Amino acid sequence: MTLAATRRIPAPLSVLTALVVLTLSTALTLVGAPGHAASPADGSFSLEITADVVIKSDDTYSIKMVVTDSTGLDIFNKENCKAESFAGADVGKVDAKADFKEEGDKAICTIEGSGPIKDSDGQIKHEGKEYVVKLGNEESSSSASQLDVTQTITFPGKVTEADGGKVDGNKVSFNDGDSHLVKGKDKAAAGATPSSSQE
Repeated sequence: MTLAATRRIPAPLSVLTALVVLTLSTALTLVGAPGHAASPADGSFSLEITADVVIKSDDTYSIKMVVTDSTGLDIFNKENCKAESFAGADVGKVDAKADFKEEGDKAICTIEGSGPIKDSDGQIKHEGKEYVVKLGNEESSSSASQLDVTQTITFPGKVTEADGGKVDGNKVSFNDGDSHLVKGKDKAAAGATPSSSQE
């Protein structure tokens, strides 16, 4: 059993990433084992994870994670696309729901949830006039490097610390599964709309 399988992974964005990594690792081990089909030589299969966290000025947050499996290995299906995979994995008291659908050769698992930041296991904090968000951890960072991961955090006000992410007004995005520490204002600037640049 791998270390990632036995360690608690508390970050809201890393829980599903870890689940995906463990599932994918198992499936790829079987694919690479003697007597099993090899992975496509053209690299035509993929596993994409998109995680969007929206922090609200009332000290709540919502999260939407979409896993798109076009590996052809049936890694995600209706039976294992469950809200419990997210809500029950030590990420606090998140009210989550799951939706599974197939589009052609893609299996898409969408998990959406929301909750108070006080129940985010310290991954989202309200400090002074800013929200501070910790994305991922060392286990999820090294494991997610083999996946197509996009992480986005939207704050009520402008982003004040992006840790190398791409900033668009009150939103910061990363195209990796690495660990990041980001900060943003807890209120929009006077006269600014949440999607404006708020300089």
